[in-house]
Amino acid sequence: MIWDSFLRFLTDLGWFVGLWIGLAAAVRLGRRLGRRLAGSRLVWRIRRRRAWRRPRDGSFTPAPAPPSAPAPAAPEWSGALIVRADGDRLVPSIQLRGPPFPVPARVRLDLMDGNGTWRRMSEREVTAPDLGTEVPLPAFRVPDGLDVEDVVGWVWKALLVVGHRTHVLCWEVLRPITGLNREAEFAARDDAV
Repeated sequence: MIWDSFLRFLTDLGWFVGLWIGLAAAVRLGRRLGRRLAGSRLVWRIRRRRAWRRPRDGSFTPAPAPPSAPAPAAPEWSGALIVRADGDRLVPSIQLRGPPFPVPARVRLDLMDGNGTWRRMSEREVTAPDLGTEVPLPAFRVPDGLDVEDVVGWVWKALLVVGHRTHVLCWEVLRPITGLNREAEFAARDDAV
């Protein structure tokens, strides 16, 4: 019983391998034959037909290529990530700028710690009226054993997902703002006045 099924398997395998070898040989033979034909009679007939279609006075000019329309510019969206600390909670939000979304979009926030491990991922759906406003993202608590400054020192990545395309809004390590510098811009600890 088992030998019959084993012999049937070997027979089927032989047919399968033989079929593939035969197919490969036929393709190889077809290529060789095609090259020989193309090198002799076929090329001569094509050239003769083209010469018959062209005017004899040499006024043949190929048709101009159709004007290519410039590719539409990719929409430029930008965002400013704002993170507020409320005790041991961090409340992130993002301000979006740019053209209206053609389809529903999502804002995704990813956090990567100092070891390169993605620690937190959250997302929120945004619509066209959210452009130009501050969009709150889900708040979260600082993990046990860490300070707010440790988490702020992680890599923060804010992404805008529109349809099947992902746009990076920011990818940076945040620094806490302590005041304004001489140009009245937000300043971190090391360049505040």
